Amino acid sequence: MKNIYKIFLPVLSIAFLIGMVMKFGILNAKTQEIDTTSSLNELTESMKKMIKTQKVKSDFMQHITQLTGNVEAVPNQQISVPAIVSGRVTDVVVDLGDQVKKGQVLAKIYSSDMAEIQQEWIEAKANVDRETKEYEVAKSLFDAGLSSTLEIQQAKSELEAANAQLEKVNQKMKLMGNTNSATHIVRAPISGTITEKSISPNMIIKEDHDEALFTVVNLQKVWVKMNVFESDIQYIEMGSDIQASALAYPDRVFTGKVEKISKFIDPETKVMHARVAIPNQEGLLMPNMAMNIQVIQKTNEEVFAVNENAVVFHNNKDFIVKKNGESYSIMEVKVKGSNQFGDTLIEGNLVHGEEVVTEKALLLFNDLIKL
Repeated sequence: MKNIYKIFLPVLSIAFLIGMVMKFGILNAKTQEIDTTSSLNELTESMKKMIKTQKVKSDFMQHITQLTGNVEAVPNQQISVPAIVSGRVTDVVVDLGDQVKKGQVLAKIYSSDMAEIQQEWIEAKANVDRETKEYEVAKSLFDAGLSSTLEIQQAKSELEAANAQLEKVNQKMKLMGNTNSATHIVRAPISGTITEKSISPNMIIKEDHDEALFTVVNLQKVWVKMNVFESDIQYIEMGSDIQASALAYPDRVFTGKVEKISKFIDPETKVMHARVAIPNQEGLLMPNMAMNIQVIQKTNEEVFAVNENAVVFHNNKDFIVKKNGESYSIMEVKVKGSNQFGDTLIEGNLVHGEEVVTEKALLLFNDLIKL
């Protein structure tokens, strides 16, 4: 038994001493206060090259509301191309997702309707030529005093009617593709993206075909329809900034402003809709694409915005290193949040335009607390 005591007594003593040291160290760390009155007046040349500073900016606290939504095409930038002739599809030269220019050929359809309209044009043109000659004869007789005013007015009216009929046929031919063959050319009505396509080669299009052959959408600007629950309605205001991301492009941020707010809550989904227009020059956003949205509402609480690297967390408190001329000092601050630009919002005894360290702030902070 004595031998056991001889073994364990030194071990227990060492454990007790280690525990006391650790306890004392922890208590000492908890009670350690940062001296914010000390300053560092001289930096080494290597340190001067490493550190960077940035001027403090005034800002306001923000309320950020998280919403979901979907991409929609702007209505007047979406056109469906109807079937205006019957016949057999001989060629389709575009596919879904293709970018097209206004007037570009989309498809070709062999149609007897084209032969009929060409015959109409021939007859209308011949009628104009005939009425033109008759009018010229009537005018000559009238100028020579050999015909009445009524006769020349009648000739003029018949010429005008013939020209009107020819113009009507010309418009119909233009609509049908302005071709001299029996092939109808389907062209893009606007520049944009093919989002719907319902025809394929050798398909027969009948007279009662009421489905659009193509839908062309200009996606240079799109709408995002946002779903706003009742609890968030108070935070959605006209002109509020938004940042949106698509599931397809999680690292891309799309920006815009709230431009329309509905005053109606859908009885089934229990949401109100709001709308934002987003530039989309690269065409990345497509109709029906799901979006995650942040609506940013400014408050009246004034704060300061600094680079996120300027804030040093130490002993459950936040600090910055402020530059005063050629000297540097520590200042305790309170972190309030962040803004849409990724800056950290803080409260503290600062003035707009003062400089804080943003690069190697922790290194400089550690040097200052050792003074």
